[in-house]
Amino acid sequence: MLYLFLWVTAVFFLLIKGSLVGHILLRYFDIDLIIIIMIYVFVFLGEKRTGIFAFGMGILMDLFSGVMFGFYTFIYLFIFLAILFGSRPLDLTSTGTQIITVFLAVLLKGILMITLLKLFSLRAVLLLPDYFLIVFSILFSGIIAPFLFYSFSWFNRFVIESKSEM
Repeated sequence: MLYLFLWVTAVFFLLIKGSLVGHILLRYFDIDLIIIIMIYVFVFLGEKRTGIFAFGMGILMDLFSGVMFGFYTFIYLFIFLAILFGSRPLDLTSTGTQIITVFLAVLLKGILMITLLKLFSLRAVLLLPDYFLIVFSILFSGIIAPFLFYSFSWFNRFVIESKSEM
C-alpha cells in the first residue's frame, strides 16, 4: 500500500510540476520529490523496488518533458546506482545521513543534467541566477527530506493501524 501511495504521490507531483513550469519563471528551482521518494523506497522498501521506481519515473519524466527520450531515465538510473553503491557504509535511517544523501543525490542530478544539456544541446544557456536557483533547490531538497520521510512513515503506520482495526 505504501509503495502504491509513493507512486501516486510521485506521479501527481510530476503532473503538478509540469503544469507549473510553464507558468512560473523559476524553471531551475526544483524541489526534487522524486529523488527523496527514491531514497525513501531504497531505505524502507528495498533495492528492487527502488530500481523499478527509478526506471518508471525516468520513463514518465521522458514522456512528459520535451527532452530527448531516455534523458531522465538515464539520470534516475544513474542516481539509483550511485545511491546503491554509495550508501553501503552509511546508516540511511538517521536524519543527518538522509539530509546528506538527498543533498548529494540532487547535486549529482544537477551536475548530470547540466553536463548532458551542455553536451547535447547547443541552445542550453545557464546564467548565474540559474546556478543559484539550482544550489538553493539542492539545499532545500536536502532539508525537507527528513520531514517527508517522517510523513511517509506516518502514512504507513496509519494504514497499518487502520487495517489492524478492521
